[in-house]
Amino acid sequence: MVMLDAKNIDSEDDVQGQVRPLPGRYHVMVKDAEEKEINGADKVIVEFEVLAGTTPGQEGRVITEYFAVTQKAIVRLQRLALALGLLRPGDADKEIDFGEAYGRQLVVEVEENKYTDKDGNERNGVRVSYL
Repeated sequence: MVMLDAKNIDSEDDVQGQVRPLPGRYHVMVKDAEEKEINGADKVIVEFEVLAGTTPGQEGRVITEYFAVTQKAIVRLQRLALALGLLRPGDADKEIDFGEAYGRQLVVEVEENKYTDKDGNERNGVRVSYL
C-alpha cells in the first residue's frame, strides 16, 4: 500500500508535477547531470536549480533539460560544456563527462516553449533557450 495525503487539495487539478521556473534569466546550479539513451537516442540530461533570477519567487525551482547528442545539436552541448568549465577554448577532441558538472553554476535564460506532444496535443511549457 501507498500512504497519500490530500488535506490541502480540493480536486485533481490541484495536484501538479514539479513546478518549473517562469520565463526569465536565472543564476542556476547543476543539480544533476547524466548521459543516457532514451528511445534509441543518446541524450545528456541536466537538472538546473534556480538560485536567483530576474523573475522573483523562482528560487529552488528546477528545470530539466534534454540535450541531444547529434551532429545537428552538438553546438548546444559545446556551449554548455564551455559555460560549465568542462571544456576550455582551444581544447581539441576532449571527451566530456557531464557528471562532473554537479554543483557548478551558470546563468541561463528560460523561455516559453509551445510544442505538439506525441499524441498531437498542443502544449505550453518552458525550456532553457537554445543559444
